[in-house]
Amino acid sequence: MVAAHKQEALSVDNIVDSVINTLGVRDVKQVSFQSTLAELGMNSLIAIEMKLTLQREFGISFSAKDLRSMTLARLKEIQKEKNGTSQVVEKNC
Repeated sequence: MVAAHKQEALSVDNIVDSVINTLGVRDVKQVSFQSTLAELGMNSLIAIEMKLTLQREFGISFSAKDLRSMTLARLKEIQKEKNGTSQVVEKNC
Protein backbone atom coordinates (compact mmCIF):
# COMPACT_ATOMS: atom_id res chain seq x y z
CA MET A 1 0.00 0.00 0.00
CA VAL A 2 2.98 2.30 -0.49
CA ALA A 3 1.43 3.83 -3.62
CA ALA A 4 -1.73 4.74 -1.70
CA HIS A 5 0.37 6.37 1.01
CA LYS A 6 2.31 8.38 -1.57
CA GLN A 7 -0.90 9.62 -3.19
CA GLU A 8 -2.21 10.78 0.17
CA ALA A 9 0.99 12.72 0.78
CA LEU A 10 0.67 14.65 -2.49
CA SER A 11 -2.36 15.19 -4.64
CA VAL A 12 -1.19 13.47 -7.79
CA ASP A 13 -3.44 14.89 -10.46
CA ASN A 14 -0.88 15.32 -13.20
CA ILE A 15 2.05 13.50 -14.72
CA VAL A 16 4.80 15.80 -13.44
CA ASP A 17 3.53 15.67 -9.85
CA SER A 18 3.35 11.89 -10.05
CA VAL A 19 6.93 11.60 -11.31
CA ILE A 20 8.27 14.10 -8.77
CA ASN A 21 6.48 12.21 -6.02
CA THR A 22 7.85 8.86 -7.20
CA LEU A 23 11.39 10.27 -7.32
CA GLY A 24 11.00 11.57 -3.77
CA VAL A 25 11.84 15.16 -4.69
CA ARG A 26 11.07 17.38 -1.71
CA ASP A 27 11.77 20.84 -3.14
CA VAL A 28 10.75 21.24 -6.77
CA LYS A 29 12.34 24.69 -6.87
CA GLN A 30 15.76 23.04 -6.55
CA VAL A 31 15.19 20.84 -9.62
CA SER A 32 15.97 21.76 -13.21
CA PHE A 33 13.13 20.79 -15.52
CA GLN A 34 15.81 20.14 -18.18
CA SER A 35 17.42 17.35 -16.13
CA THR A 36 16.70 13.79 -17.17
CA LEU A 37 14.90 11.50 -14.76
CA ALA A 38 18.10 9.46 -14.48
CA GLU A 39 19.97 12.60 -13.42
CA LEU A 40 17.28 13.21 -10.79
CA GLY A 41 17.98 9.83 -9.20
CA MET A 42 15.75 7.39 -11.03
CA ASN A 43 17.10 3.84 -10.73
CA SER A 44 15.74 0.62 -12.24
CA LEU A 45 13.27 -0.03 -9.41
CA ILE A 46 11.92 3.51 -9.50
CA ALA A 47 11.64 3.23 -13.30
CA ILE A 48 9.42 0.15 -12.96
CA GLU A 49 7.22 1.83 -10.35
CA MET A 50 7.01 4.98 -12.47
CA LYS A 51 6.22 3.06 -15.66
CA LEU A 52 3.38 1.16 -13.96
CA THR A 53 1.98 4.29 -12.32
CA LEU A 54 1.99 6.26 -15.58
CA GLN A 55 0.23 3.40 -17.37
CA ARG A 56 -2.35 2.89 -14.63
CA GLU A 57 -3.09 6.50 -13.68
CA PHE A 58 -2.62 8.35 -16.97
CA GLY A 59 -2.89 5.72 -19.71
CA ILE A 60 0.53 6.54 -21.15
CA SER A 61 3.33 4.11 -21.79
CA PHE A 62 7.09 4.60 -21.97
CA SER A 63 9.94 2.16 -22.34
CA ALA A 64 12.58 2.07 -19.61
CA LYS A 65 15.01 3.69 -22.06
CA ASP A 66 12.54 6.50 -22.78
CA LEU A 67 12.02 7.12 -19.07
CA ARG A 68 15.77 7.35 -18.38
CA SER A 69 16.16 10.10 -20.97
CA MET A 70 12.85 11.86 -20.22
CA THR A 71 12.95 15.36 -18.73
CA LEU A 72 10.39 17.03 -16.51
CA ALA A 73 9.96 19.68 -19.21
CA ARG A 74 8.96 17.00 -21.73
CA LEU A 75 6.57 15.43 -19.22
CA LYS A 76 5.02 18.87 -18.73
CA GLU A 77 4.53 19.13 -22.50
CA ILE A 78 2.93 15.67 -22.56
CA GLN A 79 0.58 16.70 -19.75
CA LYS A 80 -0.48 19.80 -21.66
CA GLU A 81 -1.06 17.74 -24.81
CA LYS A 82 -3.11 15.26 -22.79
CA ASN A 83 -5.17 18.12 -21.32
CA GLY A 84 -5.73 19.55 -24.79
CA THR A 85 -4.03 22.85 -24.08
CA SER A 86 -1.82 24.61 -26.57
CA GLN A 87 0.33 26.57 -24.16
CA VAL A 88 4.04 26.64 -24.82
CA VAL A 89 6.31 25.19 -22.15
CA GLU A 90 8.44 27.82 -20.48
CA LYS A 91 12.08 27.63 -21.47
CA ASN A 92 14.88 28.18 -18.99
CA CYS A 93 17.52 30.40 -20.56
